[in-house]
Amino acid sequence: MLTKNVLSIAEKRVITVNATDDLGEVCYKLAENGLKKAPVIQGENMIGIINASNIIKYAVSLIDRK
Repeated sequence: MLTKNVLSIAEKRVITVNATDDLGEVCYKLAENGLKKAPVIQGENMIGIINASNIIKYAVSLIDRK
């Protein structure tokens, strides 16, 4: 197993979100696909990864501001 090439076991169909997607769209994509995280794409470049923890922290920060 340790000698296997990563590409031979990597997921070929990658679900991404766009940097311009609103948070509702991102939450929907994650939930509908049973994902905890997704690459964030801007143009042809991956600029980051969003995960459920990021979203929860953001939601909590909004609550804390009130």
